[in-house]
Amino acid sequence: MKKPITIKRILKIIVGIIIFFTLPTALLFGYIYFKYNEPLPISKPNPEADALAKDMLEALNYKAYKNTDYIEFTFANRHHYKWNKLENKCQVYWKRFQVNLDLSNTKKSTVLVGKQTYNGIEKDQYVKKALDYFNNDTFWLVAPYKVFDNGTTRAIAKNDAGEKGLLVSYSSGGSTPGDSYLWHLDENKKPKSFQMWTSILPIQGFPSSWNQWTTTETGAILPTFHDLSFLGLEITGIKAEIDSSKIFYPSKKSIKEFKFKSSVLKLDELNNFKELIKSIDSLRLQNIYPVLTFEYKGKSYKVRNFQSASNVIECYKCKDIIQVYNSDVNQCDKNIISIEDSFKTLEKFYLEKDNKKRILLKVDTDNSIQKTKEILVKLLEIDFKLRKKHNSKHCFEIQFNPY
Repeated sequence: MKKPITIKRILKIIVGIIIFFTLPTALLFGYIYFKYNEPLPISKPNPEADALAKDMLEALNYKAYKNTDYIEFTFANRHHYKWNKLENKCQVYWKRFQVNLDLSNTKKSTVLVGKQTYNGIEKDQYVKKALDYFNNDTFWLVAPYKVFDNGTTRAIAKNDAGEKGLLVSYSSGGSTPGDSYLWHLDENKKPKSFQMWTSILPIQGFPSSWNQWTTTETGAILPTFHDLSFLGLEITGIKAEIDSSKIFYPSKKSIKEFKFKSSVLKLDELNNFKELIKSIDSLRLQNIYPVLTFEYKGKSYKVRNFQSASNVIECYKCKDIIQVYNSDVNQCDKNIISIEDSFKTLEKFYLEKDNKKRILLKVDTDNSIQKTKEILVKLLEIDFKLRKKHNSKHCFEIQFNPY
């Protein structure tokens, strides 16, 4: 005879089902918690840690990563990214959503739902979600390259097992500031794993592998998989590119990290060389350094200017400067050679130790802006060749001569 179905029996069945599904999870969590949970190591920032961090960056070819302008990847087969590092923008894709993040000003970000532009009441929520995805997922891609970000401190610390590593703490930045990571490096100073102390994880000191790498087309070294004990995070479809259509002088870093107040001056919007001089003088009188931008033969140029303010009188020794007047290269009021054949002359001038490598440029031809661009491009090409040939960081200090 079958037992009658009562409320008590139904409750027993429900409780049994809950225990059946939750007990293994609870046991697994308890096992992982007691195995991995440990307090954050206490250690003070020190120069030894900075040196170790620099060794790690060198092992990962940090210079190649810095010069990489574009990275595309898919994170955990859920979120896809087209990250334009050069313009500080990223297209984030998930499900039916596409958010074109402007990382410099998220208010300028745009949202597409089902490939249709969306400006509804939830737009800001989608932008925030995309930014949170970006902060989390790109961290799993490029975390080692962020050890000197603003708001970070570095220390040498040991975990509970006595393993020494590089402890990096973030007081700001990202979606969860206050997190810390203890990097464990191999004999070549390349990361092999880290432990995490974060606000979003209930287990502190939880480890993840960092030992599966790929070298991209640009030379940047990026991870393809992270093993987190009970789960794995796969990063697929990694592509990296350098935008050869954009030229920076003296370098991308020197313009991006220029410490003084600067302003973009668009050469293509000016009528002639005299107007260029007036525009530069106007900015320099306000203690603003102009950065010239222009297009030439399908490439975009951004050139830092070394001009002094118009109310500052500088005295030069003629041997310490090179004057380029239209297409002629002059020194001490004597014509030396044409700009087209000036490599050896400029190389000799470049290698002299006692000058500032200052070049004064003046153009008074009919189409003076076009001529100015041609001369600038030629000077930049020569400068790049000289720096590469002589493994030097020095550059020509190009100024525009009003006299």
